[in-house]
Amino acid sequence: MIYKTPTLDELTEKVENTNQQVKDDMERAIKDLNLLQKDIDEMSRQMLEKNALNWQDRQKLENMLNMHLSIQKRIENLQQINEEKLREESRFKEMDEELLQKQEELRKMMEELLTDEMKQMIEEIQKLLDELDKDKVNQMLEEMKMTNKDLEDQLDRSLELFKQLEFEQKLQETIEKLKKSIRKTRINSLKKQKRVITQHQMKT
Repeated sequence: MIYKTPTLDELTEKVENTNQQVKDDMERAIKDLNLLQKDIDEMSRQMLEKNALNWQDRQKLENMLNMHLSIQKRIENLQQINEEKLREESRFKEMDEELLQKQEELRKMMEELLTDEMKQMIEEIQKLLDELDKDKVNQMLEEMKMTNKDLEDQLDRSLELFKQLEFEQKLQETIEKLKKSIRKTRINSLKKQKRVITQHQMKT
């Protein structure tokens, strides 16, 4: 099988589509985290009025856990898509040092979105679903709330850096296209001058 090297236009279109997907997924994850925070706040308020938890509370906890796992999966997918995009760009595009540094900064930021502590917290919540100990659940909800807030802030920063990087890449590409266009115009102009001079010499 022969591998066909993509043209610059094909690569640009693919990168733009991927960029849009990453931005959409980041914004969706931030929105879902915000909704999850509201659910946690609501359950925390309800627990103040209860002496013990029942199966309905267990269901609410399970729903929140599933929502968090869904967000986690979305972020893992984001990390993978971004890694593939960076590999693709490094193979076919030349970038200046500043853009490469920002790409590396973004890659590290996205790597740090899902910590081991967060994954451990999810495991502990899963265990609490069977115990339904009010005090432990209340404590875990507070931890979950703080963890989600940190994750939301990190996603916000990653999204802003991603948008900034996307803008600067487009600007660099536009400048490169302009330079190529100017070089091409100069070459065509020189060729035209050469033809005129040649024709003039032939007449004399």
